[in-house]
Amino acid sequence: MPKKELPYFLLRFPEQIQESLRLNKFKVKDINKILICGMGGSAIPGDVLQDYIKNIPVFVSKGYDIPEFVDKKTLVFVISYSGNTEETLIMYEKAKKKNLKIIAITSN
Repeated sequence: MPKKELPYFLLRFPEQIQESLRLNKFKVKDINKILICGMGGSAIPGDVLQDYIKNIPVFVSKGYDIPEFVDKKTLVFVISYSGNTEETLIMYEKAKKKNLKIIAITSN
């Protein structure tokens, strides 16, 4: 079975994160871990990011909960193509309740 290449937009995800940090004026020194929240294909960027970023731990949550260890130094990406995935919206609300740094990515 031939190996599939990742789509261009997935390969650019690390660059997109750098751009998001610049646009949102987050300082990298204020971040010591990254959490990617998403279901199905929306979680794939987190899996890719784990291979590209080595100096900051990257965690992927594919359910209703965010890990207990997230704190003020965690940058949270909430990804939902549709913008209304139940599990992802619940993770967003939990991150918001903890007053975390959140970047939402959606087509809607």
